[in-house]
Amino acid sequence: MVDINTSKNYHFSFAWLELLTGKIITNTKTFYSYRIEKKDTEPLQLRAYIPIAGMWQDADYILAKELFESWYVTDLNN
Repeated sequence: MVDINTSKNYHFSFAWLELLTGKIITNTKTFYSYRIEKKDTEPLQLRAYIPIAGMWQDADYILAKELFESWYVTDLNN
């Protein structure tokens, strides 16, 4: 897992746009992180990092209870 940038909180609408640019978003309450993976021959895949499981897993959706919470955005290139 990467170090999460906790210096700023964002609304989900901003975090979602950042997710689409290749960044990781992390919910400030659940600390679940999400990223999008793109493979050449497959469609985009949402992946979730669940701290209890300690690994990235395929995810079909972002939890509804997280949508109205604050989010951290982490740039993997920095």
